[in-house]
Amino acid sequence: MPPSANWTTFDILALSHIRSITAASLRFAVESSVSLEDFLGRQDLITRSKIKTENLFEKNNALLLRDLAARQLELCVAAGVQVISFCDDSYPLLLREIHYPPALLYVRGRLEPNYVPVIGMVGTRKCTHYGQLTAERFAADFAREGVVVCSGLAYGIDMRAHKAALKAGGKTYAVIASGIDRISPNYSAKFADEIAESGAVISEYRCGTAALPAYFPQRNRIISGLSRAVVVVESAMSGGALITAQFCFDQNRDLFAVPGNINSEKSAGTNMLIRKNMATAALTPEDVMRETGVKITSKTEMPALNFSHNAEQTIYEALTQEPRQIDELAAALAMPPQDIMSNLLMLEFKGMARQLPGKTFIRA
Repeated sequence: MPPSANWTTFDILALSHIRSITAASLRFAVESSVSLEDFLGRQDLITRSKIKTENLFEKNNALLLRDLAARQLELCVAAGVQVISFCDDSYPLLLREIHYPPALLYVRGRLEPNYVPVIGMVGTRKCTHYGQLTAERFAADFAREGVVVCSGLAYGIDMRAHKAALKAGGKTYAVIASGIDRISPNYSAKFADEIAESGAVISEYRCGTAALPAYFPQRNRIISGLSRAVVVVESAMSGGALITAQFCFDQNRDLFAVPGNINSEKSAGTNMLIRKNMATAALTPEDVMRETGVKITSKTEMPALNFSHNAEQTIYEALTQEPRQIDELAAALAMPPQDIMSNLLMLEFKGMARQLPGKTFIRA
């Protein structure tokens, strides 16, 4: 049943201030009554909504709830946050289709039109170099094709995906498990500001709400709900990435997993998803985009390699995606370490090599 035109986002926000009300109860209330006053005055609807009567104010319910909503809007304005209800045209269509969609979204930044593809990327916080590089490659290629990269603003794979999308000139969504004005730590809060300049930071929690452990699994359903597909880059046998994968599977979205080393516990979860036929093996970003219906242009083609001299090319060809030390390269190529180092620095300057911790290098 469509909601009555008498329901405004402000009144839905007001009703959300009833203590312990769920998104499902809130949506039922709006869809089964013609106004805030109508719902609060009907005991039959309150009972059917499963709202406990002790959570309601005894007198002037609508007035008191609207007062709380006004205070919340003040916090939102101060934080640069807009409130979007499931009744609004700007509410994402894909998210509206899931079980228990959020009744309200708090957004800093800008949501893209529904025709713009969104792909979720998730993984472990304690990722390997392989996971980091894979996340960056996939996110950058997605971004160059106009895909919005959606993740959870956590350390590890999430951050790598967000940053790579922005560096490639694309957009990213960060879905968080707190109020947008309560992002922690400070590093994440500052990066969220950068994300919001071109993309969006999204939460179902009001401003002023601190993150709690129970909020993170709920947050994950929104990551998958916003996305046409989800890529699990690297995950052990437990953790938030597999929770997101399960939501994606249940929501009938395309689920992909990056195969990993069979001896690495950080890839045990992704390999399990593939083995159980829950996820398709994601071997390249193009695989994911083709399966998801994203039109691939020439943007993801590799640029021509530009070597200054033969030594640069020799060293570049000796590099792989496995980190190699200078002494190892010097021994393999029979070149002095100082020559290896100077050429590696030039390759790094050109964006053709990358230095990792421990003074090791990989091909970029």
